Amino acid sequence: MARYVNPHQSQYQSGASSITRSAGCTWTSAANGADAATGGELRLSPDEVHELVDNAEELNPATPGWAIPDLVLAMARVDVPVEDRSGRGWAAVEAAHGAGLYVVVQGDSDQFGDHTCSGAFDGDHAVGIHPDEDGQGYWRLDDPICGGARFESPRTLRLYAEKLRASVNFAAYTDPVPQEGAMAIPRIDVTGSFRGRARVLGDNRPAVQLNDGQVFQQSDGTLKDAYATGSLVDPYTIGDTVVGAGTAVVLVGLELAFMLVDNVELVADDDVAGDADYVPIDQVFIRRSDIP
Repeated sequence: MARYVNPHQSQYQSGASSITRSAGCTWTSAANGADAATGGELRLSPDEVHELVDNAEELNPATPGWAIPDLVLAMARVDVPVEDRSGRGWAAVEAAHGAGLYVVVQGDSDQFGDHTCSGAFDGDHAVGIHPDEDGQGYWRLDDPICGGARFESPRTLRLYAEKLRASVNFAAYTDPVPQEGAMAIPRIDVTGSFRGRARVLGDNRPAVQLNDGQVFQQSDGTLKDAYATGSLVDPYTIGDTVVGAGTAVVLVGLELAFMLVDNVELVADDDVAGDADYVPIDQVFIRRSDIP
């Protein structure tokens, strides 16, 4: 199944401000990344992204462009999770790409061939890289100075990144770019924890696979593909990670108690004290009818 492909945005597109045209490669790449990581749910212009961070808040206010931490701050303000993975080397970029993540990588643009649109500029730069690949294994590149996306060899991209910094400056959008046709599950952050169990009111098939390939396990370490009416289901656990769009899970404190079902209720265990530990059912479970 192919992943969602964001429409390319250029820092030179119609209506772009003068600052975006001259120094907006990083925030333009951020706009492309937000679109990709949300499956098109959040489509901001480069200038709209730029407005999310005041100049005084930038890591280097005296410079016209952005550093990676500025991108991370901007995305946090629109609830798009991004991690600064600078300093981890090219292998970390490859790992993020292989996990289906959109990345923004800073580098020296003089490494791109003059026969490409990217070759029109030589200097410090930032580009977005989508996890899609062509038949040669080249990576889909959103270069902000180009009028459209193109594919570039990983070798060239590595030379580009490592010329600016050997250990690489880059950010990774931590929600994988969604598969086309996959159900878009809303992100829900829940405080507190539900320590009871779920009673199934109708035959169902819960979602048990995470975006990164991990799976939920029951308390005894086994998986179940379906639950019969009346069965009691223990909460699943996975530490403190909140999972975004893709296969559905919801964090409840440090316990995951999510099933993609039509009929379910929460059941308190006798040894659990206090209603304060519980989360309302409509915050814990997403029903199929609620999914667009």
